[in-house]
Amino acid sequence: MKKLITLALFLAFALVAAPKADIDGAKKGVWTMDYDSVLKAAEKDDTPILMLFTGSDWCGWCKVLDEKVLSKPEWNDYAQKSLYLAYIDFPQDEKLVPEKYKNRNKELQEEFDIEGYPTILLLDAKGNPIDNLPMEKNITPQSFITKIRLKLLYSPAELEKIYSILPKDQAKELKAKGDRKQFLSNELKKADEELDKAIKEAEEKHEKVAKPLSDELSKIGPAFDKDIVKALIAAKSPDKLPKFLEAQKNLEEEMDKAMKWIQTRPEQNEENNKIFEDFRNRIDQLQAETQEIIIQALP
Repeated sequence: MKKLITLALFLAFALVAAPKADIDGAKKGVWTMDYDSVLKAAEKDDTPILMLFTGSDWCGWCKVLDEKVLSKPEWNDYAQKSLYLAYIDFPQDEKLVPEKYKNRNKELQEEFDIEGYPTILLLDAKGNPIDNLPMEKNITPQSFITKIRLKLLYSPAELEKIYSILPKDQAKELKAKGDRKQFLSNELKKADEELDKAIKEAEEKHEKVAKPLSDELSKIGPAFDKDIVKALIAAKSPDKLPKFLEAQKNLEEEMDKAMKWIQTRPEQNEENNKIFEDFRNRIDQLQAETQEIIIQALP
């Protein structure tokens, strides 16, 4: 019986339809795959954007969002008055997304650094991110709308509504502060962008200069270290040089074997713990032999 109930719930869940999205153009409160049209319309109307990154035919939490919020009349009523809606889909059935949007969707995924689904982004009328809206287990249309309205509280459109119900002097004073806040925020953003650009340019310049130096050092450095030690031992303790070279060769071979074994990601058990300990003991012993010869040869 429990298996039948579980199966019934699964089938009911799987049959939840994703919101229907227009392919071209943008209308307020209507999901569309045409993000570029959304940007134009939102800026023209000075209306914020809700952007949904989804996997419509496979993502479980996306289906929960569809069932509990996006299919409800309360949500549709609010969205039609307040938002442009961009639907960025990554389904398993590739036929669900027109060919012309597939590359664009990937570009948007990278631009907004999307790592999971659903990701719900609230953007201002110019497409700048305001915040990410988290998906919640007990989400409802009202709780979702409330989160959006609170995130939009300081948007220009909402602030104008607030100013309109305040006494003129108070509204004027607050608007001046709000305008100053926005100016400072914009200037800080510009400064951050300039810093990021300068850092990127400095990193590219450093890489151009440092890479050939690093490549040469990686060849010369270890060779010099070996050569100076061999020269020291040959000068001070020539009779011990063959023993040192043999121990050094065995040490390098043992370390190479140990590294290759570790890269196989062996299961942690008693047998493999013993293998690891044996590697470590042999390496420690060989290092001790080479170090003793070097110390005895030091002037």
